[in-house]
Amino acid sequence: MLKDSIFWLGIIGSAIGMEYWARYAHKEIWHKNLWFIHGSHHGEGKKFKGLELNDLFGLSHGIVAMELIFGGLRTNSAMMVGTGIGMTIYGGMYFIVHDGMIHGRIPVEFLMKFDIMKKIKEAHDKHHESGGLPYGLFLGMKE
Repeated sequence: MLKDSIFWLGIIGSAIGMEYWARYAHKEIWHKNLWFIHGSHHGEGKKFKGLELNDLFGLSHGIVAMELIFGGLRTNSAMMVGTGIGMTIYGGMYFIVHDGMIHGRIPVEFLMKFDIMKKIKEAHDKHHESGGLPYGLFLGMKE
């Protein structure tokens, strides 16, 4: 499977594609129909021991990624496994940068020494101040 180009295409394509999906879902779904969940991240609603109702979004994507990996292993589908791994890579990066660096939920403040991370945080802070653009995380500064 590691030598299969479709495996690597799945990893790279889904890791990049997840930013576009997250930006779309954030704007068109979370800030609209699912605000009753996402609002917990913007300070509306209660938190429980550091958790937000909004964390359900990450959990749901993690379940999809695991299903892709395990389903792909069962059916010998390099694309499914690669896609699940790519989603997992994106989710890990998102967790470290968004939940850790930006919102201080894990100790990774050392990342702020990189200019690109400062720009990502500035763009995300702008979103929290306005409730509007940008909706993306890693590409938010381009919106």
